Amino acid sequence: MEKRRILAAVVLTVLLCVMLGTFAEQVSAAGGGTDMMEQKGIEGLFSRKGDKDDPRKPTKAQMWMGFGSIFVMIVVVKYL
Repeated sequence: MEKRRILAAVVLTVLLCVMLGTFAEQVSAAGGGTDMMEQKGIEGLFSRKGDKDDPRKPTKAQMWMGFGSIFVMIVVVKYL
C-alpha cells in the first residue's frame, strides 16, 4: 500500500511539472510587447515617484489587495 502512494505522488508531481512547463512556454510566447520591459527595468518604478502614466504601476485596488493579503496571511498562520 505504501509503494502505491509513493508512486502516485511521484506520478502526480511529474504531471504537475510537465503541465507548468507547458503553460509557462505559452505565456512567454504570448507576451509580445517585451520592448517596454527592455527599455525600463523594475528600478524605473522606484526611481521616478511622479510618473503617473506608467502602465506597470499597480492600481489602488491591487495595492489594497496586497495589504489585505498580509492580514489574511497573519490570521492563517496564527489560527491554522
